[in-house]
Amino acid sequence: MNFYEIAQNRQSCRSYDAARPVEEEKIAAILETARIAPSACNGQPYHFSVCRGETAKAVAKACMGMGMNKFAAEAPILIVISEEAYVKTAALGAKVKGNDYRSIDIGIVSAYLTAEATAQGLSTCILGWLDDAEIREICGLTGAVSGAVRLVITLGYAKEGDKLRPKKRKEMDELVLQAFDSTERLSRSESAYLQTGIVDLDRAIDGFFPGEMTILGARPAVGKSAMAAFIGSNIARTGKQVGVCSL
Repeated sequence: MNFYEIAQNRQSCRSYDAARPVEEEKIAAILETARIAPSACNGQPYHFSVCRGETAKAVAKACMGMGMNKFAAEAPILIVISEEAYVKTAALGAKVKGNDYRSIDIGIVSAYLTAEATAQGLSTCILGWLDDAEIREICGLTGAVSGAVRLVITLGYAKEGDKLRPKKRKEMDELVLQAFDSTERLSRSESAYLQTGIVDLDRAIDGFFPGEMTILGARPAVGKSAMAAFIGSNIARTGKQVGVCSL
C-alpha cells in the first residue's frame, strides 16, 4: 500500500478479535517505524510501554472511566505512550516560542505507529480518555520514565465483518488556503499583473493577479474606500475594466 491507501484504510477500531494474537515480528516492525519518527531537535520526548495479557486488561480498565472505551478490553496489545523530558534545545525552543513541541511529537509518533500497524494488516484506536496515575502505577512508570501518560493505543486484528467506514472529513477548500510566495508569483507572466499605481505597494505584492482575491482592511474612517477607488482608477487607465460594489 502507498501512504494514501494506508490513510484510507486506517480507522479507529472498536471491535477486536481477542482470540487472535499479534505476531511479535509485526509488533517489532510497528515499534521500529515509531522509533524513526521525526521529533523536535530529534529529542523523542516519549516512552512506549507494550502491554499484554493481564497488564493490557488492567490498562484497558484504566481507560474505561464513566463507561468509555469498553472495547479496549478486547485488544490483545495496548501501547502506552508517556512523556519524557525535553532535550535542552527543544526545551529552550518551547519556552521561547511558547509551543508545546512534546505534544506535537507524540502526535507525530502516534501517526507513524498507527500507519505502520495498518500496513501490517492490524487495527488500532488512539485513546486519550485515561487515568494517568493508574496507568503509571500499572506500567511501573517511575524514576527516569516518570512523565504523564498522554495516549494509549489499542492494537490487534479487527473482528471479521468489521467494515471500513466512509470517512467524513472537511472539504479541501475548508482546510487549505493557497498562499503564493514571491518566487512562485514571479514564475507567472509579468504581463498578467495589474499594477495598483502605488509604487511601494506594487513592490511589496507585485500588483494584482487574475483569479486572486485581495482584501483591503483597516479601521473605520481611515481611507479604505478612497484607496480602493484610487487603485481602481489607476487600473482603469491601463484599459482594463473595473467594477466597484459598495455594500
